[in-house]
Amino acid sequence: MRAVCLGEALIDFIAADQVPLKEATHFVRCLGGAAVNVAIGLQDTGITTSLVSRVGRDKLGEQVILELDRARLSTSYIQIDSKRPTKCSFISHDEDGNRFIEIANRQSADQQLDPEEMLKALQAPFDLLYISGVMLIQEHGYNVVMNAVEAARQLGALVAFDPVFDISRAAEPIKRRVSDILKHVDVLKANDSEYQALSTQLSGLQKTLILHTKGSSGAVIRYRHHKIEIEARQVSIKDPTGAGDAFLSGFLGSFMKHKGIVEEIHTEQLKEWGEEATRNATRIIQEYGGNNGYR
Repeated sequence: MRAVCLGEALIDFIAADQVPLKEATHFVRCLGGAAVNVAIGLQDTGITTSLVSRVGRDKLGEQVILELDRARLSTSYIQIDSKRPTKCSFISHDEDGNRFIEIANRQSADQQLDPEEMLKALQAPFDLLYISGVMLIQEHGYNVVMNAVEAARQLGALVAFDPVFDISRAAEPIKRRVSDILKHVDVLKANDSEYQALSTQLSGLQKTLILHTKGSSGAVIRYRHHKIEIEARQVSIKDPTGAGDAFLSGFLGSFMKHKGIVEEIHTEQLKEWGEEATRNATRIIQEYGGNNGYR
């Protein structure tokens, strides 16, 4: 079984103290990006995973490649951009759980994936395509995504999607791109704000399995007539970065083993997979970064 993850690879600088970002002085450097976190998480469940992304020809790009190697995730489909920089972000969380994030390089290499190079990752058979919503911010990325979705449909592969960004604040063209992608999605992961922003559209997605993550309040899984509440585990939290990515990859790891019998899914199965996803997320929040908990 093989998955392809499409999206950003970057370096996160995560504040070591629970303070607003403007007050933070000490940071932990971590490999990051939703696509990276999901790819490493899927690989941890035993699914062969290919990450498709693009980094700059710079020191941060070198660090991304080095960290991917350390995570034993193939870099065969990581493109190198000689003009645009590698994306990096600065993240902090205060004692009340509020998240602060600043993207340093918005016009970054990951926004300019070469579609021809991307298609090389899709030539070998695959069973799952994961798409990070960051790909939809620019029209170029949207076109790349649609090419990947078409390849997935031709192979009968499932499509998983996570908006990743605050849709409510996005420009109208970006909102339309998200709406277009939703028509092709089999598994949607959305946090509270994303779920609310998409609420009017979600009622029409009768065949989409929806993972509504709610942080410390757990998660809700919705599929057809099913609605399953999943409780969060009470553990000491070092850093919640990537918890949603871990929930998604943990769920998909279980779900993909039953690919082809979607119509037969029962409440007990969804609850079991949701609890496995929660265990996965619990591993991540006890370490800094969105994927260090797997190592």
